[in-house]
Amino acid sequence: MERNVLCMKWGKAYAADYVNVLASAVRKNLSVDHRFVCFTDDTSGISPEIETFPIPEMGLSPSSFRFGAWPKIALFKPELYGLSGRALFIDLDSMICGDLKPMFEYSGELTMVKEWNRPIDHLKLRKPIRGASMVIAFDIGSLGYMYDQLTTNPQYWPSKIRNDQRFIWHHKKDAHFWPNEWVISFKRHLMRPPLINRVLPPKCPPQDTRILAFHGRPRPAELVPNQRQKWGDFWRSGYGAVSWFREYWLINGGDETIEAIGPMRDWRGRPVD
Repeated sequence: MERNVLCMKWGKAYAADYVNVLASAVRKNLSVDHRFVCFTDDTSGISPEIETFPIPEMGLSPSSFRFGAWPKIALFKPELYGLSGRALFIDLDSMICGDLKPMFEYSGELTMVKEWNRPIDHLKLRKPIRGASMVIAFDIGSLGYMYDQLTTNPQYWPSKIRNDQRFIWHHKKDAHFWPNEWVISFKRHLMRPPLINRVLPPKCPPQDTRILAFHGRPRPAELVPNQRQKWGDFWRSGYGAVSWFREYWLINGGDETIEAIGPMRDWRGRPVD
């Protein structure tokens, strides 16, 4: 079986360091032969050791590139630059925490993350079960009908469905889910409760975690500088570097001075020079 680890970078939201750090961490946690491929509209700053290809054209509007992560559907193109075998797609705002080999051996035509409940979901009697696309596995070329559906009507689907993962779930409700402990959320599982998180730092990932997802805010780059900057949003916030993530980032070749999302701020909310 050919193994492919895929990622995707478009626009200016993520620096090239995200690709380089992810590739380095994958090499350390996947001992079997594999290809690491990044689909991107800008190769500048990406290590020459990393395979890169343009994001396949799908006829999407610029707004669909900015909102909803619709370019991810290009992964399902029937002929994908000659790639074949099993693919493990990982969002750039992820941390590799453990052995990835079992993720290639896990069964299922399509495997997704079971969408985590938001705090407000606990007030509902019935919680919808849906798949999330920050870490997915599939056989390359086997889900081409999704690519065909979107490219046939590239303006219709983004106007009717919120984002790429809802589109995938709409077409593949029999997808398998990763074991709950394999892919966890930084803000759902490791951050302390609101207000306490302003005093106590985030917990370390548990031993059985394989991938840590930083979906939304904060983004990983916000946790790297050691400048007492404020990161996150109102409810999920903290200050300064998160030591265990900073170490991971630097060990894998990341830039210590990478620009985070928005201006860096200290604990009083003042801009950091």
